[in-house]
Amino acid sequence: MDKTDRINELCNTDFFQNYEKIEGDRSYVDTEKGRTLLYPLIGCGCIDRIHWWSEFYIGCSHDCKYCFVKLNSLKYKIIKDKSEWKIPRLKYSISEIIDIFQKELSKVKENQTIMHSMTSDPFMYQHNESKELHLRIAEIVNEHNIKNRFLTKGIYPEIELDKSLNKFGVSVTNLKEEYVRKLEPCTPIQKDRISSLFKIHKKGYFTFANITCFPFCSSIRDIDRLLNQISFVDEISFHGLYYFGHPTDEELQYYYEVSSRVYEYMDKGNKSFYTTGQLNPYVRLMENLNYN
Repeated sequence: MDKTDRINELCNTDFFQNYEKIEGDRSYVDTEKGRTLLYPLIGCGCIDRIHWWSEFYIGCSHDCKYCFVKLNSLKYKIIKDKSEWKIPRLKYSISEIIDIFQKELSKVKENQTIMHSMTSDPFMYQHNESKELHLRIAEIVNEHNIKNRFLTKGIYPEIELDKSLNKFGVSVTNLKEEYVRKLEPCTPIQKDRISSLFKIHKKGYFTFANITCFPFCSSIRDIDRLLNQISFVDEISFHGLYYFGHPTDEELQYYYEVSSRVYEYMDKGNKSFYTTGQLNPYVRLMENLNYN
Protein backbone atom coordinates (compact mmCIF):
# COMPACT_ATOMS: atom_id res chain seq x y z
CA MET A 1 0.00 0.00 0.00
CA ASP A 2 1.51 3.36 -1.01
CA LYS A 3 1.41 6.53 1.08
CA THR A 4 -1.65 8.02 -0.62
CA ASP A 5 -3.69 4.83 -0.22
CA ARG A 6 -2.68 4.55 3.44
CA ILE A 7 -3.73 8.11 4.25
CA ASN A 8 -6.97 7.64 2.34
CA GLU A 9 -7.73 4.48 4.29
CA LEU A 10 -7.01 6.10 7.64
CA CYS A 11 -8.86 9.37 7.11
CA ASN A 12 -11.37 8.69 4.34
CA THR A 13 -11.04 12.23 3.02
CA ASP A 14 -12.07 13.33 -0.45
CA PHE A 15 -9.74 16.05 -1.73
CA PHE A 16 -6.05 15.91 -2.45
CA GLN A 17 -5.23 19.03 -0.43
CA ASN A 18 -5.93 17.19 2.80
CA TYR A 19 -3.72 14.21 2.08
CA GLU A 20 -0.75 16.42 2.83
CA LYS A 21 -2.49 18.44 5.53
CA ILE A 22 -3.39 15.39 7.59
CA GLU A 23 0.22 14.25 7.96
CA GLY A 24 2.14 17.51 7.80
CA ASP A 25 -0.07 20.46 8.65
CA ARG A 26 -1.22 20.93 12.24
CA SER A 27 -3.82 23.43 11.06
CA TYR A 28 -5.99 20.56 9.78
CA VAL A 29 -9.25 20.47 11.71
CA ASP A 30 -10.59 16.98 12.21
CA THR A 31 -14.29 16.38 11.75
CA GLU A 32 -16.57 13.38 11.50
CA LYS A 33 -14.66 10.74 9.54
CA GLY A 34 -15.16 11.12 5.80
CA ARG A 35 -17.80 13.86 6.06
CA THR A 36 -15.90 17.11 5.80
CA LEU A 37 -17.32 19.99 3.76
CA LEU A 38 -15.54 22.92 5.41
CA TYR A 39 -11.76 23.22 5.45
CA PRO A 40 -9.43 25.68 7.24
CA LEU A 41 -7.42 27.94 4.96
CA ILE A 42 -4.38 28.62 7.11
CA GLY A 43 -0.71 27.79 6.83
CA CYS A 44 0.85 27.20 3.42
CA GLY A 45 -1.08 28.85 0.59
CA CYS A 46 -3.23 30.97 2.91
CA ILE A 47 -5.07 33.97 1.53
CA ASP A 48 -5.15 36.27 4.53
CA ARG A 49 -8.69 37.55 4.09
CA ILE A 50 -10.18 34.06 3.86
CA HIS A 51 -10.33 31.75 6.84
CA TRP A 52 -12.23 28.72 5.48
CA TRP A 53 -13.23 27.15 2.21
CA SER A 54 -16.19 24.95 1.40
CA GLU A 55 -16.45 22.20 -1.17
CA PHE A 56 -19.59 20.29 -2.11
CA TYR A 57 -18.68 18.93 -5.54
CA ILE A 58 -16.07 16.65 -7.03
CA GLY A 59 -15.34 17.91 -10.52
CA CYS A 60 -16.19 21.03 -12.48
CA SER A 61 -18.06 21.40 -15.76
CA HIS A 62 -15.81 24.25 -16.94
CA ASP A 63 -12.93 21.86 -17.73
CA CYS A 64 -10.20 24.54 -17.72
CA LYS A 65 -7.04 23.23 -19.36
CA TYR A 66 -4.70 24.75 -16.78
CA CYS A 67 -6.61 23.37 -13.77
CA PHE A 68 -4.08 21.93 -11.33
CA VAL A 69 -6.94 20.57 -9.19
CA LYS A 70 -8.04 18.27 -11.99
CA LEU A 71 -4.49 17.05 -12.54
CA ASN A 72 -3.92 16.38 -8.86
CA SER A 73 -7.28 14.65 -8.59
CA LEU A 74 -6.00 12.24 -11.22
CA LYS A 75 -2.74 11.84 -9.33
CA TYR A 76 -4.50 10.99 -6.08
CA LYS A 77 -7.07 8.76 -7.80
CA ILE A 78 -10.05 10.88 -6.82
CA ILE A 79 -11.17 10.59 -10.45
CA LYS A 80 -10.34 7.90 -12.99
CA ASP A 81 -9.82 10.16 -16.02
CA LYS A 82 -10.22 13.76 -17.20
CA SER A 83 -13.64 13.10 -18.70
CA GLU A 84 -14.98 12.19 -15.25
CA TRP A 85 -13.92 15.60 -13.91
CA LYS A 86 -16.14 17.35 -16.48
CA ILE A 87 -19.27 15.80 -14.92
CA PRO A 88 -19.40 17.26 -11.38
CA ARG A 89 -21.03 15.17 -8.70
CA LEU A 90 -22.21 16.12 -5.25
CA LYS A 91 -20.26 14.62 -2.38
CA TYR A 92 -23.53 13.78 -0.62
CA SER A 93 -27.23 14.42 -1.14
CA ILE A 94 -28.47 18.01 -0.81
CA SER A 95 -30.16 17.29 2.53
CA GLU A 96 -27.00 15.63 3.90
CA ILE A 97 -24.85 18.54 2.72
CA ILE A 98 -27.07 21.08 4.46
CA ASP A 99 -27.07 19.04 7.67
CA ILE A 100 -23.31 18.40 7.70
CA PHE A 101 -22.45 21.99 6.78
CA GLN A 102 -24.65 23.45 9.52
CA LYS A 103 -22.87 21.28 12.08
CA GLU A 104 -19.45 22.26 10.77
CA LEU A 105 -20.23 25.98 11.03
CA SER A 106 -19.57 25.66 14.75
CA LYS A 107 -15.85 25.73 13.82
CA VAL A 108 -16.17 29.22 12.32
CA LYS A 109 -16.08 32.45 14.33
CA GLU A 110 -18.29 35.46 13.69
CA ASN A 111 -16.97 37.82 10.99
CA GLN A 112 -14.63 35.21 9.55
CA THR A 113 -14.89 34.52 5.81
CA ILE A 114 -15.71 31.32 3.94
CA MET A 115 -14.60 30.99 0.31
CA HIS A 116 -16.89 28.98 -2.00
CA SER A 117 -15.36 26.91 -3.66
CA MET A 118 -11.63 26.28 -4.00
CA THR A 119 -11.63 23.17 -6.18
CA SER A 120 -14.82 23.49 -8.20
CA ASP A 121 -17.04 26.49 -9.08
CA PRO A 122 -20.01 27.69 -7.03
CA PHE A 123 -21.91 28.93 -10.08
CA MET A 124 -21.01 26.49 -12.81
CA TYR A 125 -22.25 27.62 -16.21
CA GLN A 126 -25.67 26.15 -17.12
CA HIS A 127 -25.66 24.15 -13.89
CA ASN A 128 -28.67 25.30 -11.87
CA GLU A 129 -28.11 22.88 -9.01
CA SER A 130 -24.81 24.48 -8.01
CA LYS A 131 -26.35 27.97 -8.10
CA GLU A 132 -29.32 26.99 -5.94
CA LEU A 133 -27.17 25.09 -3.44
CA HIS A 134 -24.62 27.85 -2.95
CA LEU A 135 -27.25 30.57 -2.55
CA ARG A 136 -28.94 28.44 0.10
CA ILE A 137 -25.61 27.89 1.85
CA ALA A 138 -24.90 31.64 1.70
CA GLU A 139 -28.09 32.37 3.61
CA ILE A 140 -27.21 29.82 6.28
CA VAL A 141 -23.72 31.30 6.65
CA ASN A 142 -25.08 34.85 7.00
CA GLU A 143 -27.51 33.76 9.71
CA HIS A 144 -24.43 33.11 11.85
CA ASN A 145 -22.92 36.55 11.04
CA ILE A 146 -20.24 34.86 8.95
CA LYS A 147 -19.07 36.24 5.60
CA ASN A 148 -19.21 34.62 2.15
CA ARG A 149 -16.75 35.18 -0.68
CA PHE A 150 -17.68 33.78 -4.10
CA LEU A 151 -15.49 33.43 -7.17
CA THR A 152 -16.78 32.03 -10.46
CA LYS A 153 -16.11 31.64 -14.15
CA GLY A 154 -19.86 31.30 -14.61
CA ILE A 155 -22.77 33.75 -14.67
CA TYR A 156 -24.21 35.12 -11.45
CA PRO A 157 -27.95 34.69 -10.86
CA GLU A 158 -30.08 37.31 -9.15
CA ILE A 159 -28.53 38.02 -5.75
CA GLU A 160 -30.49 39.13 -2.70
CA LEU A 161 -28.14 38.78 0.27
CA ASP A 162 -26.71 40.97 3.03
CA LYS A 163 -24.39 43.47 1.34
CA SER A 164 -22.11 43.67 4.39
CA LEU A 165 -21.49 39.91 4.52
CA ASN A 166 -21.05 38.88 0.89
CA LYS A 167 -18.43 39.56 -1.79
CA PHE A 168 -18.58 38.40 -5.41
CA GLY A 169 -15.91 37.97 -8.04
CA VAL A 170 -15.21 36.55 -11.48
CA SER A 171 -12.10 35.00 -12.99
CA VAL A 172 -10.96 36.46 -16.28
CA THR A 173 -8.05 35.52 -18.51
CA ASN A 174 -8.05 37.73 -21.57
CA LEU A 175 -10.70 39.44 -23.67
CA LYS A 176 -9.46 37.62 -26.77
CA GLU A 177 -11.98 34.80 -26.94
CA GLU A 178 -9.68 32.67 -29.12
CA TYR A 179 -7.40 32.34 -26.08
CA VAL A 180 -10.25 31.88 -23.64
CA ARG A 181 -11.83 29.04 -25.66
CA LYS A 182 -8.51 27.18 -25.57
CA LEU A 183 -7.91 27.81 -21.89
CA GLU A 184 -11.48 27.51 -20.60
CA PRO A 185 -13.53 25.69 -23.25
CA CYS A 186 -16.78 25.19 -21.32
CA THR A 187 -17.16 28.60 -19.70
CA PRO A 188 -19.33 31.52 -20.84
CA ILE A 189 -17.63 34.28 -22.80
CA GLN A 190 -15.87 36.74 -20.55
CA LYS A 191 -18.00 39.74 -21.51
CA ASP A 192 -21.02 37.88 -20.14
CA ARG A 193 -19.19 37.05 -16.91
CA ILE A 194 -18.18 40.67 -16.47
CA SER A 195 -21.69 41.88 -17.30
CA SER A 196 -23.23 39.65 -14.62
CA LEU A 197 -20.72 40.96 -12.06
CA PHE A 198 -21.46 44.55 -13.08
CA LYS A 199 -25.15 43.99 -12.28
CA ILE A 200 -24.15 42.88 -8.79
CA HIS A 201 -21.88 45.92 -8.45
CA LYS A 202 -24.77 48.21 -9.41
CA LYS A 203 -26.81 46.71 -6.55
CA GLY A 204 -24.13 47.83 -4.08
CA TYR A 205 -22.18 44.63 -3.41
CA PHE A 206 -18.39 44.43 -3.09
CA THR A 207 -17.01 42.98 -6.33
CA PHE A 208 -13.60 41.77 -7.40
CA ALA A 209 -11.85 40.19 -10.37
CA ASN A 210 -9.15 37.55 -10.51
CA ILE A 211 -6.96 37.76 -13.59
CA THR A 212 -6.00 34.11 -13.85
CA CYS A 213 -3.27 32.60 -16.03
CA PHE A 214 -2.91 35.66 -18.25
CA PRO A 215 -1.38 34.21 -21.44
CA PHE A 216 2.30 34.79 -22.04
CA CYS A 217 1.49 35.45 -25.69
CA SER A 218 -0.67 38.47 -24.79
CA SER A 219 0.44 42.09 -24.78
CA ILE A 220 0.37 45.11 -22.50
CA ARG A 221 -2.38 46.46 -24.76
CA ASP A 222 -4.43 43.35 -23.91
CA ILE A 223 -4.11 43.93 -20.17
CA ASP A 224 -5.14 47.58 -20.63
CA ARG A 225 -8.27 46.51 -22.54
CA LEU A 226 -9.11 44.00 -19.84
CA LEU A 227 -8.60 46.51 -17.03
CA ASN A 228 -10.94 48.97 -18.75
CA GLN A 229 -13.64 46.29 -18.91
CA ILE A 230 -13.39 45.53 -15.17
CA SER A 231 -12.73 49.09 -13.99
CA PHE A 232 -15.83 49.06 -11.75
CA VAL A 233 -14.57 46.37 -9.36
CA ASP A 234 -13.35 47.13 -5.85
CA GLU A 235 -10.39 44.74 -5.99
CA ILE A 236 -8.22 42.91 -8.51
CA SER A 237 -5.88 40.01 -7.94
CA PHE A 238 -3.39 38.98 -10.60
CA HIS A 239 -2.49 35.31 -10.98
CA GLY A 240 -0.58 35.35 -14.23
CA LEU A 241 2.11 34.10 -11.88
CA TYR A 242 0.57 30.97 -10.46
CA TYR A 243 1.15 28.35 -7.79
CA PHE A 244 4.02 26.30 -9.15
CA GLY A 245 6.51 26.04 -11.99
CA HIS A 246 10.00 27.21 -12.96
CA PRO A 247 9.62 30.47 -14.88
CA THR A 248 12.36 31.67 -17.21
CA ASP A 249 13.86 35.13 -16.78
CA GLU A 250 11.82 36.29 -19.77
CA GLU A 251 8.59 34.99 -18.25
CA LEU A 252 9.34 36.57 -14.88
CA GLN A 253 10.05 39.92 -16.52
CA TYR A 254 6.88 39.77 -18.62
CA TYR A 255 4.60 38.95 -15.67
CA TYR A 256 6.34 41.55 -13.54
CA GLU A 257 5.53 44.18 -16.17
CA VAL A 258 1.91 43.05 -16.43
CA SER A 259 1.38 42.89 -12.65
CA SER A 260 3.01 46.33 -12.30
CA ARG A 261 0.55 47.66 -14.88
CA VAL A 262 -2.36 46.26 -12.85
CA TYR A 263 -0.95 47.71 -9.62
CA GLU A 264 -0.55 51.18 -11.14
CA TYR A 265 -4.09 51.05 -12.50
CA MET A 266 -5.61 50.07 -9.15
CA ASP A 267 -3.42 52.47 -7.18
CA LYS A 268 -4.70 55.41 -9.23
CA GLY A 269 -8.23 54.40 -8.32
CA ASN A 270 -7.28 53.82 -4.67
CA LYS A 271 -8.45 50.19 -4.93
CA SER A 272 -7.08 46.92 -3.58
CA PHE A 273 -4.66 44.79 -5.58
CA TYR A 274 -2.58 41.73 -4.84
CA THR A 275 -0.68 39.03 -6.68
CA THR A 276 0.46 35.59 -5.59
CA GLY A 277 2.39 32.53 -6.64
CA GLN A 278 4.63 31.39 -9.45
CA LEU A 279 4.09 30.76 -13.12
CA ASN A 280 1.62 28.03 -14.00
CA PRO A 281 3.53 25.85 -16.49
CA TYR A 282 0.33 25.01 -18.37
CA VAL A 283 0.13 28.62 -19.57
CA ARG A 284 3.20 27.93 -21.69
CA LEU A 285 1.24 25.33 -23.61
CA MET A 286 -1.18 28.04 -24.72
CA GLU A 287 1.34 30.11 -26.64
CA ASN A 288 0.64 28.56 -30.04
CA LEU A 289 -3.02 27.76 -29.23
CA ASN A 290 -2.47 24.09 -30.04
CA TYR A 291 -3.33 22.63 -26.65
CA ASN A 292 -5.63 19.61 -26.93
